[in-house]
Amino acid sequence: MVPENTPQENIAMIREVTGFNQKVSPITYLGCPLYIGGQRIIYYSDLVAKITRKISGWQSRMLSFGGKATMVKHVLQSIPIHTMSAISPPKTTIRYMKQAIDDFFWGWDKEKRKYHWASWDKLSLPYDEGGIGVRKLKDICTSLQIKQWWIFRSKLTLWGQFLRAKYCQRAHPVDKKLDTGQSLIWNFMMRNKGNFETQIKWKINSGNTSFWWDDWLGEGPLASYCTHVTSLNTTKISQFLVGGTRNETMLGKLLDIKARRASSTKPYGRNDPKGS
Repeated sequence: MVPENTPQENIAMIREVTGFNQKVSPITYLGCPLYIGGQRIIYYSDLVAKITRKISGWQSRMLSFGGKATMVKHVLQSIPIHTMSAISPPKTTIRYMKQAIDDFFWGWDKEKRKYHWASWDKLSLPYDEGGIGVRKLKDICTSLQIKQWWIFRSKLTLWGQFLRAKYCQRAHPVDKKLDTGQSLIWNFMMRNKGNFETQIKWKINSGNTSFWWDDWLGEGPLASYCTHVTSLNTTKISQFLVGGTRNETMLGKLLDIKARRASSTKPYGRNDPKGS
């Protein structure tokens, strides 16, 4: 895919060098929609169609509610996971998929939907709490968004390096603010990172943890206790360690009383068996 105003000679050169064929947006690549511009429901129509086709193949079978529940949990709800792992579909698409699964589970009676005797909120509860352990698609999507943020924050990947180079050159990811003109996946991550980041706690090992922005205290990032920390500050905990113990003199120069008191409640050094 190239911009509409790209000269034909440039397109021919790209094809010759890369060996790629030219396609018109939108296209499907590795099971995920690729497109230029805003997100549209039609780009995800194949996702809904896969579920309805799978259901159509089971229509002639006499399945109990237990059998249907097994099919829902292990087959139907697994279909969109690959796409959701890469990008979050529109809410309308999730609603269409949910409706198709609802109709399959509860069934039809003379071309009318049968009565739904329980909500998915109840059905999604564990067995010992009165449910059947069926996950809600919305919850699956949210959990995969959390996983994306965790991978971005904790692992050194090409994908993560690209996002940092594009969006975090002037701010640490924790302090980065949502802005216009950014990719859809980055927008999802920025909108939800407040909830996700509070669940991440860092253990100290080599001291590569961010001194200011990673929550190694268990009480939020140390930057939240100070007013003079810039978002670009890349100070590591290792810089405050001398012989495996903390450098109190250096800490006293940088931290105000409130931040010093917070950091003093957490022993840190190079003896922790896990963490960064």
